Amino acid sequence: MQEQIGKVNKEIIDKNREKIEEADIILMQLEIPIETVEYVCKIAKNKKIILDPAPANNKITSKILEKVYVLKPNETELNILTGMPTDSLEEIIVAAKSLLQKGVKNVVVSLGGKGSILINNEKYQYFKALETKVVDTTAAGDSFIAAISLNKNLEESINLANKVATLTVSKQGAQKSVPSMKEVIEFDKIEIK
Repeated sequence: MQEQIGKVNKEIIDKNREKIEEADIILMQLEIPIETVEYVCKIAKNKKIILDPAPANNKITSKILEKVYVLKPNETELNILTGMPTDSLEEIIVAAKSLLQKGVKNVVVSLGGKGSILINNEKYQYFKALETKVVDTTAAGDSFIAAISLNKNLEESINLANKVATLTVSKQGAQKSVPSMKEVIEFDKIEIK
């Protein structure tokens, strides 16, 4: 059987299963088939699964949601996932809580230039966006979720993700706009107004 280029399927996952078994955190998005996401969730026992539901669809199964440690939609994706309005902070919290009821442990909704919000069964916490001149938002979401996947406590990871996304949107391009850790440390030395 010839593998389709660009299609991550069960066979490809099985060939690389040891990497999943070695990992502490599994980061996925919906650019791979939903069946593959579900399969990884099934075999990734005792792993923190972080899912960026982009491009969003309403086909995420309960088998996936109950395994997700962090689900990171933006407002539009949250609306698509839940079918609920997400025009206000209150509506975003209600929609996110509906995903918690389906088994997701934490929902981190990115709000673009308005920041992000963490919602779980204990609390909701708002994280203010850092001010910058926006040049290109192409890699903002990917860099944000990559920073969340660092093995720290979730609040620290979201603060780091805000810094990383701020630095990313201040440069042109995708991969070349993602900052190094040195750039993030230097950013911390700048006084934020």
